[in-house]
Amino acid sequence: MNLSEIRSDLRYAVRALSGSRGYSAAVVLTLAVGIGANTIVFSLVNPFFFRALPFEDADRLVQVRRVEDGTGETQGLSPAIAADLATRARVVEDLALYRGGVVSLDGDDGPERVDVGFVGTNIFAVLGVEAALGRTFLPEEGEAEAPVVVVDHGLWQRRWGGDPELVGRSVRIDGVARTVIGVTPPAFDFPYRIIGMWIPVDTRPTASARASSGFSAVLRLSEGTTVDEAERELGAVQSALAREWPDIDGRYDAIRLVPIRQALNFAYEVLQVLLGGLWVGVAIVLLIACANVAGLTLARASRRGPELAVRTALGAGRGRIVAQLVSESLLLAVTGGLLGTALAYVGIRFISPRIPDVFFRSGDFTVDVRVLAFTVLITLGTPVAFGLLPAWRLGRVEPASTLRAGGRGGGGGGLVGRRSLVAVELAVAVVLVSAAGLTVRSTRALEGVDTGYVQSHASSNAHYAISFMGMIGGSSGFYISSDRVFMGVMKYFHRHSLAF
Repeated sequence: MNLSEIRSDLRYAVRALSGSRGYSAAVVLTLAVGIGANTIVFSLVNPFFFRALPFEDADRLVQVRRVEDGTGETQGLSPAIAADLATRARVVEDLALYRGGVVSLDGDDGPERVDVGFVGTNIFAVLGVEAALGRTFLPEEGEAEAPVVVVDHGLWQRRWGGDPELVGRSVRIDGVARTVIGVTPPAFDFPYRIIGMWIPVDTRPTASARASSGFSAVLRLSEGTTVDEAERELGAVQSALAREWPDIDGRYDAIRLVPIRQALNFAYEVLQVLLGGLWVGVAIVLLIACANVAGLTLARASRRGPELAVRTALGAGRGRIVAQLVSESLLLAVTGGLLGTALAYVGIRFISPRIPDVFFRSGDFTVDVRVLAFTVLITLGTPVAFGLLPAWRLGRVEPASTLRAGGRGGGGGGLVGRRSLVAVELAVAVVLVSAAGLTVRSTRALEGVDTGYVQSHASSNAHYAISFMGMIGGSSGFYISSDRVFMGVMKYFHRHSLAF
């Protein structure tokens, strides 16, 4: 098939679909809902699981935790233990300590509570991040716990209007004057999205008791080292430390390394299940939409029998007929994909402000290049799902019998095929609606559970997770309901034979 034939098929498809505006509108709107829903969900999943992290060689970054003997619980590290692990294991290229906290930032508009990271001065070097403005910490600033601070780009924009003269000025934090030495890049978040400042602390081995576990540790693996190899070697170091310090290090029997993306997101596993389930749900909704369109196309086939019979009698082969019909399906899918992308932009702008920032993610929820590539992929895949079967059936037109019938039932589209599509669609729809209802019901039940403690700024993560689950359950119901609406529209078109 050459380029001129493709152009000819597309021109003919435009003319054919222009004469069937009801059918075209129903198909485009149905596909737009299905493609738009999948694009929105992929835009939600992308920052959590797929988009590159704002760190250099992020696949070499892991969080280090020690496993407590007997209980299996994991604990952080003290500076002394961190130094031993870093110096005795060849798999460690560098290691930095950090912990979170809250401070009061004074200003003309009154004090403001700001989440901060108390970090070792090498934290930015381990993460492979440089300041967007100014500089990061010097080694001696940690040992002296110098009164300096690095400010988050978002806080810099919001509080100081992006003033480049902020670097070098003093700000009062918990009543102490600290000099702003740098501003982070816009995409940088560590260890949580809500962190607004980073303050250096002393992380030398003598800085605190060996038995303390108040710091978390991020480790950069040596190049070419796998997580399993690193865990084995660090486990051997831990065993040696347990023999040297039985009262302190002897409480732990293993080292656990967690990839940095998973480690920084406290709800990583929960989000995997919830967003994965939502993605499967909207993918099935798209399949239902394709089934709707396939059934509608088969119904439309009864009107196209004479047209295709004439083309066949004039010498068009079966492959040429199928190519023409697939061209029509592709044109409808591309139009639906464009409309679905526009709907996704609107949907993301509505949903993204309602997702808590405590869930670590890489960047904002946007329709970026990766999302657009995904949208193009499913847009080009939908003609296969809804157009191939009708095209194949219509390509088997017998000119003589169809013309003798005078167009009555010619190419009737296959009653059995349409009934099968409806049966499958209804079965899947029942499962989806039931699953969405159970999700919403379970979420409401979780919100009413007495957790046994009073939520505070530091302990509200579970509430955020539960609220997010409710939003996901509600979104599932919305997508399914939308598909039901458009199925009703198509049935209306079919019943009244509007411009099919």
